Amino acid sequence: MTATVTVLESRARTLAVLGPFSSGKSSVINMIARRDLAAPGIGADGPVSSRYDLGGDAAFPVVIEARTDEDGLPPPDMADAIEAADLLVWCTIGSQAWRANEVSAMARLTATRSGPAVLAVTRADLFRSTEDVAKVQKRLSKATGDDFAEIVFIDASPEATAEADVDGPWRKAGGEILAGAMEAAMEAAAEAERAAAEAEAEAKRVAAEAEATLLSEEAPPPADEPSDETLEGVLILKPEPSTRARLEDGETASSDILDLAEFSKTRPGDPASQTTTSGVHEDMSTDITGLAGIAGFLGACMVDSETGLMLASEGGNAIDLETAGAANTEVVKAKLRAIEALGMSEGIEDILITLDSQFHLIRPLASNPMVFIYVALEKKAANLGLARIQVKNVEQSLTL
Repeated sequence: MTATVTVLESRARTLAVLGPFSSGKSSVINMIARRDLAAPGIGADGPVSSRYDLGGDAAFPVVIEARTDEDGLPPPDMADAIEAADLLVWCTIGSQAWRANEVSAMARLTATRSGPAVLAVTRADLFRSTEDVAKVQKRLSKATGDDFAEIVFIDASPEATAEADVDGPWRKAGGEILAGAMEAAMEAAAEAERAAAEAEAEAKRVAAEAEATLLSEEAPPPADEPSDETLEGVLILKPEPSTRARLEDGETASSDILDLAEFSKTRPGDPASQTTTSGVHEDMSTDITGLAGIAGFLGACMVDSETGLMLASEGGNAIDLETAGAANTEVVKAKLRAIEALGMSEGIEDILITLDSQFHLIRPLASNPMVFIYVALEKKAANLGLARIQVKNVEQSLTL
């Protein structure tokens, strides 16, 4: 028990124990505290809520007990405390576990709190066999979905928990099982927080690398100092002083003055001269105005992922679409490298990045995967399913 308490101490400070009248809440608290703390068997006219201070050495220094009403709801004045609790234990009577009012009450609770929860099925000693327990557990797992991290069966009768400070009776009543479930729930919540923090850090790292790449790009040479290089198929020559001098003296150009036309295989205005490195034609249809009709729309752009150039944009008053387009170019490239490293012959249909208040949707074009559409949406107003359909419809209207 000592090891279990140590783990829990580092994870949580406040515990909320909820359940209907006579569901074993007080006995569960005594089982958790390992002493006779809460008075079990209080009548229906007893207090609807209580607070227990277990002291700084306890796994949960503060324990809140709240009795739910006929609708399955806890007292209104305890709503904030329950929402802020680090762990919630819901007590349900085994013979009538998870009634309709408990289902609706938990749905309301999960809408306002994100902490872990454990379902304690009390009076498990009244089940006739382990097969009956297995059947009820299967039903509860299906009915509760993701509401609870753990489901445990315990004997929370006053008689079973009267000697909660003694290991034998405590284990027999299910105290060890309950403590293990609470520990597992807290560990899972901590792991989820760590994963979320790592994902956020990785997103920031990718954005920072993209910004650094943009800033480090080599600037083109000054216009008044041409160099020998090819720009869009045309060779620009820097004549030697002797050649320039002969021309100024009126000499006829000799073989050392090269005809630029030999190196200009395409001319401005020719179709072949209007193609970027990824094969995107400048006279293509780039109308993405239809994206503005998506619920929660903040801004959108179409980007060439090989060059980072933005080919079209819409909205974006609150977003720097140029920077967003360039940064997400690195996101697309990173994902393509990951797919290649995994040896997968798969294409990217879309990439979803979820922020605190926004959704960012990236969809490569089916006709040219090196070009992608980037859409930023307000999270509270957006419908992801409809947004994906609308982005796909706009993509299909584009002509490369």
